[in-house]
Amino acid sequence: MLNYANTSTLILLAFFIFSFGKPYKNEVIVYLKSNISTQSIKGLSIVSKKGKKVVIKLPKNETMESFIQKLKKDENVLLAIPNYIIKKQLIPNDPFYPYQWYLKKIGMEDAWNISIGSNTVYVAVLDTGVDYNHPDLKEHIWLNTGETLGQDLNNNGIDDGCEDNIDNDNNGYIDDCYGYDALQGKGSALDNDGHGTHVSGIIGAVSDNLEGIAGINWNIKIIPCKFLNKNGEGDLNHLIECLKYVKKLKDSGLNIVAVNASYGYDAIPEILNIDCNNPDYSETEKCLMKSINAVFTVAAGNSSNNNDISTFLPCNYSTVLDNVICVGATNRQDKRAYFSNYGVKTVDIFAPGGEFVSSENCSEGILSTYLPFNNSYEEAYACAVGTSQASPVVAGAVALLYSINPNLTPKQVKDKVLTTGDNIISLSGYSLSCNRVNVYNLLKDEINPKICIDKPINEEDGNYSYYFGNFNIGKIKDITFNIKNSGNDILSIGNITLKNNPYFQIIFDNCSNRNLNTFESCSLTLRFSASSTGIKVSILNIPNNTYYQNLEINLRADVYDNRGGGGGGCSFSKNNFNIAWFLFILLIILKRKVIKWKNLY
Repeated sequence: MLNYANTSTLILLAFFIFSFGKPYKNEVIVYLKSNISTQSIKGLSIVSKKGKKVVIKLPKNETMESFIQKLKKDENVLLAIPNYIIKKQLIPNDPFYPYQWYLKKIGMEDAWNISIGSNTVYVAVLDTGVDYNHPDLKEHIWLNTGETLGQDLNNNGIDDGCEDNIDNDNNGYIDDCYGYDALQGKGSALDNDGHGTHVSGIIGAVSDNLEGIAGINWNIKIIPCKFLNKNGEGDLNHLIECLKYVKKLKDSGLNIVAVNASYGYDAIPEILNIDCNNPDYSETEKCLMKSINAVFTVAAGNSSNNNDISTFLPCNYSTVLDNVICVGATNRQDKRAYFSNYGVKTVDIFAPGGEFVSSENCSEGILSTYLPFNNSYEEAYACAVGTSQASPVVAGAVALLYSINPNLTPKQVKDKVLTTGDNIISLSGYSLSCNRVNVYNLLKDEINPKICIDKPINEEDGNYSYYFGNFNIGKIKDITFNIKNSGNDILSIGNITLKNNPYFQIIFDNCSNRNLNTFESCSLTLRFSASSTGIKVSILNIPNNTYYQNLEINLRADVYDNRGGGGGGCSFSKNNFNIAWFLFILLIILKRKVIKWKNLY
């Protein structure tokens, strides 16, 4: 589900806006009441004073919070606030930045005030390789200096050590200057498809350089490994070789904190149960991913399938490995993209992946770096949509987090990513967290409860609904809603009620008036039955302490009467029988045609 469209060059003048925020100086600004002299402040170190405004130095062994509380208790003090440091908001001057809507969606303009990344943080990208000559990427692609010789005797622009067919650094890989080409078994991972270059730009395009786009990380090192060919196809054998390469680099001391996996395949479920404590399995995909001990951000897939009822890898490793984050795709309206795979057990979180892109319109797509167009890098940028684009958004977020908190474990990072995302009720029934990643919340370590329901809740113009389905009159149907706290503070649920219709009733409830810890769940079972036909509606009210507060979900069921006549029995004529057979045969013919058409596609 990748649709690319070249862009034309657009220029934007950079501008700055100013904001208040942490950190603050170790000073407090105190406003005194109108009839009070600054002489009333005794025993405190005054930095400056003008009129009724006094700047006081924070005493030693005092926290800002406790000192302000003491000042507020002083009858002479009108107001006391920290002396906040004011910084310009970091708006990159890259000309295509205004078209990267997804960066604003995930809070990057605030996040960059906390960190713009670090050149000591490495992210591996397992894909089609990367165009390491791209001017908007080159500075951020890892160069294996141990393989280079520092000379170019044939003047072809390539270091002789990168093409001498010798393993100059004795790491077991020949000519791996810019990553490794597992398909060739040697050499750098040069992209000839574009997919890996697009993914890498999202993670860490060179930013604020008056060129192209902005990456999530302005400082980073990307290590490409190529196992997908120019058609975007590869196999498990070559993927495993890439994983072994990444493990070798990680074991050698490179600070690889994340590995992006924008690919996927259907597999047998037994693979999930491989025992990695058995050394005989050490070179399987699962056990290599575990032993690398980095965060794997992986694509959920683009087939609109439920991964909970299939084995889609590497996404489903999220259920057995605590360093794997499976990422679904949202569109610009913060709804699940129509193509995105989903799963309340397998898909951890969503991130912008775009939706609907054409050669003329990129307003709904993900803009990033791409291969040169007509041998020119001036238009080496493209729009694409897919979970392949959502996954590197999370990889970039992970890298930024490690730049300010390098001692976190992969599991701690995964938990933080999931619980600090923006809570979106319409992602209920589609993911483990019902959250869309928010990098600013992640970096500032936001603490809030979140509410997540395991059934699909539709949203239209701020109104939420759940459809029970079509029922024959007199039929009874029970639906259980599992309600989870997907935030990192206590979720408090009030008394749950139903309104407006006797056909719906609560028959089980261990959620009302309950507090839930992070990832703790409760259950609510509703029963529907009706003795008359028509549209039956009700409103389920779930009071809670999240952003949604009194969450109201409109319930609907459609009831029809299909009991037939003839003394309560079933009347079925010969003509009806013939029509039924005709429809059955027609259905088989159409099904075969659909299968044929799918194969051709």
